[in-house]
Amino acid sequence: MPSVDTGRAIMRLLLGLLFTILLVPLVGNEAHGKSAVEFAKSAAAAYKAGQFVDAIKDFKEANKRQPDPILDINIGRCYEKLGRFADALLHCKIALSASPPNSQARKAAKRCIERVEPQLARPKLKISSSPTGAVLTIDGENMGKTPWTGDVSPGRRQLDMELQGYRPYSRSVIAKPAKSYSLKAELIPDSVGALLTITSLPAGAEITLNGQLVGVSPVRRLPVDVGGYNVEIKLAGHITQIMSVALAEGTHLEKTITLVPNEGIQLKEQAQWPGWALVGTGVAMAGLGGYFGIRALSHRNEARDLATTSGSENDLRAYRNAVDTFRNSQITADLLYVGSVISTSAGLFLLYW
Repeated sequence: MPSVDTGRAIMRLLLGLLFTILLVPLVGNEAHGKSAVEFAKSAAAAYKAGQFVDAIKDFKEANKRQPDPILDINIGRCYEKLGRFADALLHCKIALSASPPNSQARKAAKRCIERVEPQLARPKLKISSSPTGAVLTIDGENMGKTPWTGDVSPGRRQLDMELQGYRPYSRSVIAKPAKSYSLKAELIPDSVGALLTITSLPAGAEITLNGQLVGVSPVRRLPVDVGGYNVEIKLAGHITQIMSVALAEGTHLEKTITLVPNEGIQLKEQAQWPGWALVGTGVAMAGLGGYFGIRALSHRNEARDLATTSGSENDLRAYRNAVDTFRNSQITADLLYVGSVISTSAGLFLLYW
């Protein structure tokens, strides 16, 4: 028979073991720090403040401690705000699979998926050229001949077109998910410097360039040399319009002129030399603008070539100089064009009003 002291010792041992078993979970919970509710409150505050990265971190901590579809939906919303739609869709689908049927969480998860999925659609490009049949490459990959329509990966896409007898065409497009873009390239023949298209309202007006008749409007894709031109648009019963244009190498300039009927308008007798002086100044400024425009294009091409070099100190210095010269020439050309328009308009006003 065990003694009373032996029984007491066994009882103390059992109580000690029980205390240890109860204490371990408490110590474990204490080691985790904040509770799921506290993390969720912290995440909600971060979301409201626009701190979506911090909100994601706290929502995930809350979800570890107490998994809940609502927390996954909130994580998805944070990723959606950050533009990370693939991650947002993943968490919304997790919430959908974990939500009970007909629950509010399941409905919210479905709305989240319906909202996010379209954002992951690939961008669509519709590309054409004039004339058609140009070989199209996108990021160096041959896509066939124009016209072409298809999907591309989001981001900056490099488009290049080539057609025998015409100058190569290059352009970059920033394609965003779920967006559609249309592009029509006007290809320039090798044998001309630029193209000019002039239309008038109403049609049928005589078009002259520097005093030489070139046709009746609409005049489309007229091959011309690079430089400045004095364009006159004349139609019986309407006020003759005169404007100055400047065409740079490889460009296609399109102008539409609305002609005003001259019925009932009587011009006043006045000296015409100030008007012609202003028109002449406008033409000269347009010519200078064309020169600086060509110069800007040249330095832009130079900078583009330097951007793909080895990146040495000399290349970097040359690249910066080319960019600075390009910007200065571009600004000068723009100012001259604006001055040309103002001067020519003022001259025409003096001549016809």
